[in-house]
Amino acid sequence: EELGLVGFPPERVITIPNGVDCQRFYKEYSLTARNDVRKRLGCPEKAKLVLFSGRLVYRKGLDILLRAWQVFAPGYQDYYLLVIGSGDLQPDSVEMEMKRFVSDNQIGRVVFVGETDVPELLLANSDMFVFPSRREGFPNALMEAMAAGLPVIVSSIGGNTDLVTNERTGMVFRSEDSAALVTLMVDAAENSDIESLGLSAREYVCSHYGFSFIASEYYSLY
Repeated sequence: EELGLVGFPPERVITIPNGVDCQRFYKEYSLTARNDVRKRLGCPEKAKLVLFSGRLVYRKGLDILLRAWQVFAPGYQDYYLLVIGSGDLQPDSVEMEMKRFVSDNQIGRVVFVGETDVPELLLANSDMFVFPSRREGFPNALMEAMAAGLPVIVSSIGGNTDLVTNERTGMVFRSEDSAALVTLMVDAAENSDIESLGLSAREYVCSHYGFSFIASEYYSLY
């Protein structure tokens, strides 16, 4: 659209989205690896892990998730929330604010992991991914979670809904609505077939955005 405004011919504009490494972000189930991850995080072996990944800034919506977690967590004592990422070097960082919110409200079972070089290890050994952003481009973190075969719950904003179709490749809640997010988290926790939603997410993202497919798009263009 912006190129069109400066006179660039529409027929000369080609869009090729981000790609995701579907080999890196998918691991066969291993009880040993699963238990090891929980041990490192200080969680019980039988803990269910809910994962958030992103920069700790306002637009990523961690506050929405934490408000939902306040309501969800007391009824699901075996669930732990992992927060991957930091607000380092971000002028709009909310990291300290979010940590104070957890502490001041005595919200249980929230683990601030910080930044990691091995997100695939945590993704492969978690049980649910929640992405409550207020604004996104085309989110790599969401594609990685889908490639890992995780059931995903996302806010209804552009970028997220470009990737996730509600009840087909994930679950979608109205942006900013923490109560709606609680409902979907409960649905995911109670649904014995939730893993099939994660497998559908993986199938979709790898067939449309896997490195091999995106590489073929570049090859065709050249």
